[in-house]
Amino acid sequence: MVDSTDQMTFDAKVGNPWSILPIKNKKYAKDLVEVHLSDRSLNSLEKFEEFPNLEVIWLNNNQVCILMLCMLLLFKLRLMP
Repeated sequence: MVDSTDQMTFDAKVGNPWSILPIKNKKYAKDLVEVHLSDRSLNSLEKFEEFPNLEVIWLNNNQVCILMLCMLLLFKLRLMP
């Protein structure tokens, strides 16, 4: 998409584990170990720190940048004992 100043812009689509929970509370967040966020045209991730037991994240067919995935992985490694 090109705006009036001829700069490239894009719509941010943010992946958030809360979006797939049927009941959105701390118990369900704590119990979640796998999240499927595939095929959603995501280009950013957020709120994964609220899911301490999350082990598997399905992100295939999205545009999430490698840096974002690395930051998420580093965050998860810090949480491990």
